Amino acid sequence: MSEDILHRLRAANQNPDIQFTPNVYNEALILIEDICLTIANKALVQLGMPASNRPANNLFDRDLQRETHYDSDELGTFVRTNLPQLILEQRIAYDRIMRAITKQSGGLFFIDAPGDTGKTFLLSLILATIRSQNNIAVAIASSGMRQLFWMVAEQRIQH
Repeated sequence: MSEDILHRLRAANQNPDIQFTPNVYNEALILIEDICLTIANKALVQLGMPASNRPANNLFDRDLQRETHYDSDELGTFVRTNLPQLILEQRIAYDRIMRAITKQSGGLFFIDAPGDTGKTFLLSLILATIRSQNNIAVAIASSGMRQLFWMVAEQRIQH
């Protein structure tokens, strides 16, 4: 990968004498990290590799960019199809969380239940509902307890 970057630099600068530099290697690390973030949602250091040298806001910008590229029609269809499948306890949680989002009252919601009780299904439906409305939703799992945090954009995202 670093050889491709070096080749591109040599061609762009019309200078075949350009040699490898720390910046070339760092650019390769950034590209590798982007792939790791896409596939495994992990930075290089989390995978036991050397860290790239990039500002932390680049990672945030990347996450924000990913959160703005959903097909809202497809997500709306997913919500309409799956909402009726919620059991009573899931529906109560769904309605309570969606009400807090709609009223912009905020809140911290914990979904804690035994395995195979539909937590992931509920979470997927909540995220799809928010994203189908062209808003931003981020879910975070932490040490065995699923925690939901939402940043709902003040303005709808324009596509």
